[in-house]
Amino acid sequence: MLVTKQATASITKTTMLQLEEEAEVCSSFNRSTRWKCRHKGQTLIDNSNGIIPLQQMIPETVKIRHAGGAQYAVQVRHKFSEEEVTSDRNPIDTMLIVTTNNGAGTKTKKKFKYADNSNIPTHLLKKNAVVVSEYENGTIDADLNGWINPAYNGEYFVDIVCDDDCNCSANKRKDSCKVVARLEPPKGVVDEYDDNLSVRKMDTLDSPCAFENKDGWYCSHYGDAKIVVTGPVEGDTFFTTRQAETVIIPNAIGLFQYNVATEVPNVKYPFEGYASELFITTNDETTYGPYKHYVAGATHSVTSYSMLCDENCKCEKPFPNPTIQH
Repeated sequence: MLVTKQATASITKTTMLQLEEEAEVCSSFNRSTRWKCRHKGQTLIDNSNGIIPLQQMIPETVKIRHAGGAQYAVQVRHKFSEEEVTSDRNPIDTMLIVTTNNGAGTKTKKKFKYADNSNIPTHLLKKNAVVVSEYENGTIDADLNGWINPAYNGEYFVDIVCDDDCNCSANKRKDSCKVVARLEPPKGVVDEYDDNLSVRKMDTLDSPCAFENKDGWYCSHYGDAKIVVTGPVEGDTFFTTRQAETVIIPNAIGLFQYNVATEVPNVKYPFEGYASELFITTNDETTYGPYKHYVAGATHSVTSYSMLCDENCKCEKPFPNPTIQH
């Protein structure tokens, strides 16, 4: 069986192709598996200089030599990048091609795509005030980092079932239970600030989806909830950039824990408004939050919320877990 992914685009674009069988994932992070899967290439399109390098036109490929008598899950995921924000936002055309050698000696080929993303940008631009001295007027600067558009269709699964004679069927999985968690740093604060968001699926031994582990099988992580201050520029002008941190879970059925950690060695703003805000958006576009985790007097705290979604993707309101602080 051969699974390839080809992309054409007029902007910077990176996607991931992963294939799972027997709980072992075949991907760019694990290119060879015990079940005879071989992964090659990476789908990256970047013509920011006006030219797409030839080496980027090579498809990303997953090949299984003996695929009979097994079931496989193929995951295609868009990898969000900061370069997309400043590039031309034209529609992206990425195609997954599944080719199987059937038991009768014939080949079957089937093609899959993302759901329609026409006029749906990958990111949402937030406006950010520039802090200036009392003698100058403020201006507005676009914040270009981390604000992923939850409406963007950036992930899908294809299920492949092969019998013992290698007669295989491939079908795109219906959208199941997408949940997006977003952590935003505090507003109106002119100081360096950095919090961390991680998400753990409670019935698995897999590592949490976090800044240190961006690409898991059950979720993906992007960005960093922080405030960066640059300056002074041209006198007393300081620029503050607020970045958000996002975790996307394509299938959130089950119990998930959302953890927010902060380190505040020198608190210049000891009030509740100094805390970052956690938002959790479910598949039916219900948004819970903001949840704040400020703890008076603490320099380190970990606050977590858990949310349970049933098999019909009916999600309960997130409930708090005990806070760790010192």
